[in-house]
Amino acid sequence: MFMFFSITAIKCIEGDAAMVEADVMRHARGQQPSRQKRKTRTAHQTTLLTLCQQYSTGEKTIREFLKATGYSIRL
Repeated sequence: MFMFFSITAIKCIEGDAAMVEADVMRHARGQQPSRQKRKTRTAHQTTLLTLCQQYSTGEKTIREFLKATGYSIRL
């Protein structure tokens, strides 16, 4: 169960990172983003950013980070 959760969480995070990277490249070329972000996506990204920062500063262990990330992902 934990291994499945970890793989799923990593795939979701990688997907978000790929979308952000594409938007950054579009912005660098002076293009508009491909689509408008929904409020729920923005809120989700903010939550993930906060969790990443908490893990980086040592406020959360890897187990706490992955558990919190799992709670924030809707499949």
